[in-house]
Amino acid sequence: QALARHTRTPPWTLFYYRLVGDPTFCWFLAMSQGSRVWWRDVPEEIPLRNWEINHETLWTQTRPLANVGILYSEWTPNLNSKQMQSISMVDGWYALGGLCDAFTEKSFPYRIVIEQDFLQREGPGVDVLFAMNVASLPMETVEGLIRFVKNGGVLISSGDISLYDTASNRRSDFLLSSVLGVSLKQRIENRRNKLLIDQPNELTGDLTGEWDHNRPFNEVVLRPGAKTVGVMQTDQGKRYPGIVINSF
Repeated sequence: QALARHTRTPPWTLFYYRLVGDPTFCWFLAMSQGSRVWWRDVPEEIPLRNWEINHETLWTQTRPLANVGILYSEWTPNLNSKQMQSISMVDGWYALGGLCDAFTEKSFPYRIVIEQDFLQREGPGVDVLFAMNVASLPMETVEGLIRFVKNGGVLISSGDISLYDTASNRRSDFLLSSVLGVSLKQRIENRRNKLLIDQPNELTGDLTGEWDHNRPFNEVVLRPGAKTVGVMQTDQGKRYPGIVINSF
């Protein structure tokens, strides 16, 4: 999982090198993110490891300055049950990895937030938290996410967020329904869909257009106060809420 479990140490990141110079670049990249490198037996790493040994006190005190976090929940990727649909298992991994790759490629600083962070009195320590298709969540994490939003945090989520428990049982509704501003109606099994954003809005800015979405999705019913800024359209022309903004 390449994440430190101890809350008082920086996270560790496992890089896969392809080119000469990658170990040095990844070491500086990790430093800029407040992370540490998961070392392997590569000659180019030796002087970098020696520097860390000689400056251990300085290095272990580093913390990322980013106010944006990405939630990594061990329950969703680690569960292996036939009850869990592919929208939650496989797409959950792609959603996490794709977002991290996009942020890293654009040099956008972010922090990995784990469930233990919600057990701390100060919370996850970020202002904006991405929880992309984190399907299976324990009650303690759900309660922590609700506190996070109540205290002014911004939660951006997708897919089956909070729709399964830690035993991979599907719930009748999102546990975060009140925060999300939607309730689950049914699962749309159609795999030939498009996500449409017709007009600029406060979430996606000036970004408009359409994107293929060749996966099943959840039809939701909006709660009072929520509004739709993007729609999911099937190949039959039926439209459903696709992107919803809610003030909780």
